[in-house]
Amino acid sequence: MDLKKLTDQVTALSVDVAAFIRSEAGRLTEARVSTKSLNNLVTHVDHVAEDRLVEGWNCSCQRQASSPKKAAVNNANASIG
Repeated sequence: MDLKKLTDQVTALSVDVAAFIRSEAGRLTEARVSTKSLNNLVTHVDHVAEDRLVEGWNCSCQRQASSPKKAAVNNANASIG
């Protein structure tokens, strides 16, 4: 696993989600706030940010997991050709 590459991907994802949160800050209205439990509120922005982080993390993990497979295939093809 290439930790530098993974760190770069997570950093880029975090910057992207932070930009989304900042862009939504002025648009927050009471209608976009829901109650999770007593004294625990959540916004549309929270839901979307969480979804983006989870999706981005899953994509990063899938890319990392497939990298060794691709490298093995490329190495096998190189030794054949």
